[in-house]
Amino acid sequence: MGIQPGQRIGPYIITRELGRGGMGVVYLATDERLDRQVAIKALPPELAEDPARLERFEREARTLATLNHPNLAGIYGVEEQEGSRYLILEFVDGETLEERLDRGPLPMDDALELAVQIAAGVEAAHEAGIVHRDLKPANIVITPDGVAKVLDFGLARVDEPGSSSTGAVNQDADTLAATRSPPPSPQNSPTIAGAILGTAAYMSPEQARGRRVDKRSDIWSFGVVLYEMLAGQSPFRGETASDSIGAVLHKKLDLDRLPAGTPDHVRRVLARCLERDKNLRYRDIGDVRIELQSPVAGVGPSIAPRRRTATVVTMAALALLTVVTGAGWFWSVLRSGENAASAQIEPAPTFRLTIPMPDGLEITGPIAISRDGSQVAYSAISDEGERHVYVRRLDGFDPIRVDGSRDGYAPFFSPDGASIGFEARNAIWRAPTNGGPPTRLVSAVMWMAGADWMDDDTIIYNAGIDSPIRRMTSGGVPLDPITKVSDTGSYAHAWPQRIPGSDRVLFTAWGQAAGTVAGGHIADLSTGAVRPLVDQSGWVAPGRWSASGHILFEQFSSGLSAAPFDPASEQPMSAGTARLLLDQVHNLGTFTRSVFALSDNGVMAYVPAVSNARRLVRVEPDGSTRTILEQSVIEYTSLGGNIAISRDGRQALTGGSQEIVLIDLERGIPRRITFDGNSNRVPAWSHDETHVYFLSSREGRWKLWSVPTDQSAPPELLIEHEHNLSRFSVGPSGEVVFGVQNPVTNRDIWIRDPDGAQRPLLQTPYDEVDLNISPDGRFIAYTSNVSGVDEVYIIPSSGRGVPVQVTSGVGASPKWSRDGSALMFRKGRMIMRVAVEDGRPVGDAARVFAAPNLTSSDRAYELDPDGQSMLAIQVDADTIPREIRVITNFFDEIRRVAGDSAVVEKKR
Repeated sequence: MGIQPGQRIGPYIITRELGRGGMGVVYLATDERLDRQVAIKALPPELAEDPARLERFEREARTLATLNHPNLAGIYGVEEQEGSRYLILEFVDGETLEERLDRGPLPMDDALELAVQIAAGVEAAHEAGIVHRDLKPANIVITPDGVAKVLDFGLARVDEPGSSSTGAVNQDADTLAATRSPPPSPQNSPTIAGAILGTAAYMSPEQARGRRVDKRSDIWSFGVVLYEMLAGQSPFRGETASDSIGAVLHKKLDLDRLPAGTPDHVRRVLARCLERDKNLRYRDIGDVRIELQSPVAGVGPSIAPRRRTATVVTMAALALLTVVTGAGWFWSVLRSGENAASAQIEPAPTFRLTIPMPDGLEITGPIAISRDGSQVAYSAISDEGERHVYVRRLDGFDPIRVDGSRDGYAPFFSPDGASIGFEARNAIWRAPTNGGPPTRLVSAVMWMAGADWMDDDTIIYNAGIDSPIRRMTSGGVPLDPITKVSDTGSYAHAWPQRIPGSDRVLFTAWGQAAGTVAGGHIADLSTGAVRPLVDQSGWVAPGRWSASGHILFEQFSSGLSAAPFDPASEQPMSAGTARLLLDQVHNLGTFTRSVFALSDNGVMAYVPAVSNARRLVRVEPDGSTRTILEQSVIEYTSLGGNIAISRDGRQALTGGSQEIVLIDLERGIPRRITFDGNSNRVPAWSHDETHVYFLSSREGRWKLWSVPTDQSAPPELLIEHEHNLSRFSVGPSGEVVFGVQNPVTNRDIWIRDPDGAQRPLLQTPYDEVDLNISPDGRFIAYTSNVSGVDEVYIIPSSGRGVPVQVTSGVGASPKWSRDGSALMFRKGRMIMRVAVEDGRPVGDAARVFAAPNLTSSDRAYELDPDGQSMLAIQVDADTIPREIRVITNFFDEIRRVAGDSAVVEKKR
């Protein structure tokens, strides 16, 4: 393999040799097409001579090439030249973790930060079905920015599973950290005798015995790496390979060698990662990452501070009454509501109470209540942009934050109330309600719209855009979907709800356009039949079937209604029998979903409606605001969606629903751009500002339309796709970057060139949203949840090159400065700024605006052309949902308003 500097391999020119190992020689090379450095691994001849090994290698390479994760070194492709195979890899500048550990152990905070990054990278590959099999410090590079990159993932050993331990040692030990720089020093080179000890010391017991390995072997190796980062030495290192393997198989783990003050949850993680019986280890490295990110894990549930308002006094009085008269009395009220539903006893008194949010928290989605009515769960977001799931017992005062529930949404209870399920970080999880780490049930879930726990201990759920109602066991084993989206002429089935005591499920079908079959439906699990819930007299979104014999639902955002209904009947419900039950229930504003929950025994929990009053304001850096336009002035749409300011700063486009509005910023006067009453959203200026581009579902799917700014012609279709389009951005030459809601790969990034040609730029299993193209058209900033939480990334608009992560922690809604020298993004209710050079962030991000009372869902802000102030959509502080109301014995109220039910009559 004597390749010399200056030689070519395809489009790559060899610069120099980086190192040698048992899996081949690695070279530094230059990609002439993209003017970037790459690492090229020349694979050993025996690989190409073995068809089975070669086929497996190429299969893994193809799988890894689809991964796009900031903590994995990328694979660009495979080249063949004169019968030899070459692997083209991302060149990562930095030092290996092995080299860093030569200087001694890492400080605790640094070690844990790197460990979380390493676990995140390994987790992404595991979810693609790839196991590393040689995770060690030499295969981890730390960039100058402190980012950990895992190398040689899945390619460290190309033997088939079950190969001998001897083969594993001789081959895996020599794996080269191929994409690092500078070249390995002689004393640490994996090609010399001694390097084998390092690999042997990181092997799992099953790997050392030559047995079949799976992802739990990587979890063992990760534990060894974490231990070494903290203690400075592997817990199983010996003088020879045999000594190291013997230590792996028999030596007791000594946690006393860890630094004094090592947190208990870190010790617990290490002990469980390094269980010799792989069945006792963590099942998934994502669980390890979450526990390392939860400093209170194992200490007790997190208690958030309480808001001290008058409503707390109400709860205090209720709790005192409970203590004085006996806790059993209060729960007897709850139980009596259930009995009253079957008319066996007189109904108990009805009590009303309020659960306030702690200071700085805002309710962000659906809520849930346990079947016995004793617990309420909700997700809430802080001012800093962090969202968690909380559980509040009605006989207590303080909410309990669910461990590992960062970015959690849409909670749901197990039948016994001992577990809570929720969606977070592209997956559905379950966790104990009384504290403890969560367990991932199923991955590849994007923006879950509802889930419920069935009587047979299975879970029904929506997995995002274009999803039917799916089903899995409570342990996460997928089962056949319950519905087919095509059966209802819609593009997704959402908000599934069990009908207690039956094998039927309520769900909402999201319609493609007005007039299509949509609204509430019932699925019969025993027959597979799906039928509309309501007759043709009204569109109804189901919320919950009540044991009182009624359906509770929202109809055209007019409040929460109730109507008698027998789910066993083949007759649809008549919308004309519905009666308004509560007219002050908060709505999520997306696909008609009121925020309420009803227990099996008649305890109602709901978020009271907040005013939709919004205003367009100018925000100064000190946080002061000046109102430009009130929502009350515009009757035909709502402020929101986004804001686009003209180049001269005199006009702005906005529109949250129905119509697009052009606002004269100097006089505060709105002018309609569209007039058809359809869902027209997220407007933007064309590159020459002669047209307004906007999304509309007027023809079914969401498409991109164009209308002259002076309204001299009707709207024309500009871009369509076989899937729904999402947010977009217009470049300086007329190119349009837009999102495509792909049911397989979620939301992808596409571009329409000025000549009208359309092509994909970035397709991953994750959500890429909030697209914004730079003023010179060279780069695209966007938000992605590839790391499990929303972060901001930059990618070249050419589509060539790897994404560069801009934020660290939480970031969303990026927008370029007018000159392209900086990028703004949202972090909670703050607007941050980071300098950017050649598509890469420079320095740390700093806060430039405190965005007062911007709701967590609003992406509506835009810098003025001078960059000294910004426009934003603001709401009043008291219009943010910050409380949950609870009503006991709600069955009586339902029957009083909506009448008795035929179901109850039959029971009598």
